[in-house]
Amino acid sequence: MTRHLLHILLCLLLSHSIFASDTDSLSKTKEVKFTFHIIGIDVSKILLAPFVKSNRSMEFSYTSNLKQNLWFTTETGIGNSFVDNDFLNYKTQNFFMRVGVDKILFNPEFIGDYSNALIGVRYANSWVQRGEATYIITDSIWRSTSGNIGSNNFIAHWAELVAGFRVEWKKRFFIGTQIRFKTFLNPSRFELLQPNYLAGFGRADRGSAFSYNVFLSYGFGSRK
Repeated sequence: MTRHLLHILLCLLLSHSIFASDTDSLSKTKEVKFTFHIIGIDVSKILLAPFVKSNRSMEFSYTSNLKQNLWFTTETGIGNSFVDNDFLNYKTQNFFMRVGVDKILFNPEFIGDYSNALIGVRYANSWVQRGEATYIITDSIWRSTSGNIGSNNFIAHWAELVAGFRVEWKKRFFIGTQIRFKTFLNPSRFELLQPNYLAGFGRADRGSAFSYNVFLSYGFGSRK
């Protein structure tokens, strides 16, 4: 788990540094500056974990303002799930990363006011490892048969539409909720067996899904 968390932090910092270097080259003409940063964790995954037995996930976010009403966003996380019944047994784990932008819907009440409603878009990529699966097929005539399906690694990617709001409930501390509509961009993403749950997406046996996040976040940087 520690290795995965370090991987997540590295990806967040790397994505920001790459994006920042690109915008620095345009700063003279477009005057693009990163001034305020917000990092967060999806607390809904933690609160619901005791009630969900078949999957676990963690999700983190980083966002920074390109302009007063436009924000660059990176989200990343890890998760695992399993199928375990009388006929089929296998485990899946995945790491995902999203990048996109959020558009602020209303004019701020004052300089440095980052409480607002937003809409956004995301592109997501997930690296998935499915373990070896065992199965049993029962038949009253031909009797039962059993076997194994070998493990497999694959990549799934999807697009998202996001809507939500963010409120600064205490200085530099934010809470925000988001709802998401997601659709896979590679329909033939799975061979033989699909995960019952994919962290960052949701139910993976469907081509599209809805989900939500509740981020508890901390902001730092200039409010100018």
